[in-house]
Amino acid sequence: MKRAYCTTLMITAMLLFLATALAQRKQEQQDSKENKIISYFPTSTGKPTIPDKYKVTSVEQLLPGTRYYLEHGTNLQKGEQLLIVDDSRTGDPLITQAWAQAARERGAIVDVVTLDLTSHRAKPQAGPMGSEPTSWWPTWLDNAIMKADATLVLAPININHGIRRQTVEEKWNRGRIGLPGNIYTREQLAFTKWTTYPAELDVALQRKLYEQTDVDGGPKIIRITNQLGTDLTFTEDVDRDWIRHHFAYDLNRIEVPLTHRMEYMFVHNKISPGLSKKPDARGIIVTTSLPTGPTPPLKLYIEEGRITKVEGDSPAQEEWRRGIEKYKEVDYGFPHGKGVAWVEGVYFGTNPKVIRPDFFNAKYFEEQGSYNYWWCEIKRSGFIHIGFGKGWSGLDGLKEDLPTWHSDVFLPFPTVYVNGKKIVDLGHLMLLDDPEIRRIAAKYGDPDELLREEWIPDYEADPSIKGYYTRAQYEEILKAFKRR
Repeated sequence: MKRAYCTTLMITAMLLFLATALAQRKQEQQDSKENKIISYFPTSTGKPTIPDKYKVTSVEQLLPGTRYYLEHGTNLQKGEQLLIVDDSRTGDPLITQAWAQAARERGAIVDVVTLDLTSHRAKPQAGPMGSEPTSWWPTWLDNAIMKADATLVLAPININHGIRRQTVEEKWNRGRIGLPGNIYTREQLAFTKWTTYPAELDVALQRKLYEQTDVDGGPKIIRITNQLGTDLTFTEDVDRDWIRHHFAYDLNRIEVPLTHRMEYMFVHNKISPGLSKKPDARGIIVTTSLPTGPTPPLKLYIEEGRITKVEGDSPAQEEWRRGIEKYKEVDYGFPHGKGVAWVEGVYFGTNPKVIRPDFFNAKYFEEQGSYNYWWCEIKRSGFIHIGFGKGWSGLDGLKEDLPTWHSDVFLPFPTVYVNGKKIVDLGHLMLLDDPEIRRIAAKYGDPDELLREEWIPDYEADPSIKGYYTRAQYEEILKAFKRR
């Protein structure tokens, strides 16, 4: 009887243990799903290895980059209040220290806010800047950003897509809200030439590219191709009156006076086919690169300005199909129609010293389960990414508090034509060969070096290239980049 009783107790204890373990596992799975900032992009189980020559151990190695940014990006002045926002999960205390020290050297008053990027704010409310649920910040942070003279966001939060910029338009346009956290690791701050690239030259490249794509001089027909089969054409002819009626600023124009740079080191030139008078984008986009990593080929078929078919069988492709289907009947107030399948924006990088390093912030990888470092390359000269969604990626001006979906494709090696004239050749921005640009570069050093693309991914090492591009195609890319 005693043995039977003991056996019953053991079985009961085992069942209780199993039930507790299963419940805990289920809760962990739910928590993991809730906490995951990026939910569907491909992941890997490897860890980055940082070469010894690139290891950073002291704040002094980071200060040249942070000092240059604060001078040219934010124009931070003595006595001003600087708000630095980092986070407890992916933040790097050494980087935060470098920004704070450089700011205090300029006589600024520095406050640092460290966020927990967790789901304990299960139903975040939109604050005065329009922070959205995917931004993972508390409402009061909106007020802090509006109060500070300048703000540096070091945390990987979606501020650039998640605010109503008219509430902070003046600060935004003067570069007083910076986003270096979307890009930097300590190794990039210390060792990439991007961080101290001559401001005048950077701005000149942006302005010249804008002149080539500016619709104020009349409608432009844009054609984008690549070696994988992309062939997309659209007319850029934005409706200025409609924009002025709905928005507090011109969505299609980036102002970059020589005295500062808006979103310094996070600048791209944008054209907005989603805001054209008659969205007419048509063709096909084929890519093996998404915002957070390589992917099996994704094919998007475009007609009359929006996606009509998504081809591919990976989890990422399936998520594209789900998102488009889920929100297809939502009316966001754009004149072209309902849904989130519209070609919103085409973004051009202009800086030849931007790299996508083989080393990256391991904490991003561990916490987000994604290739967050893949974002680093989108500002590289000649690099294009194309955004899809409701017509415009911000929250400005239109119907509010509606669920939405937005995603991007990356085209690292496109060829681009504007009214039949080639401006990008297999990823090489042809403005880098422009005589006026070369004269400006010569003021700061060897123009060949300053205008030479710093980095091209290796065929064998890049999973978005090997197996998809042929060796012959890769050699053509190297030739365009003047490596052959």
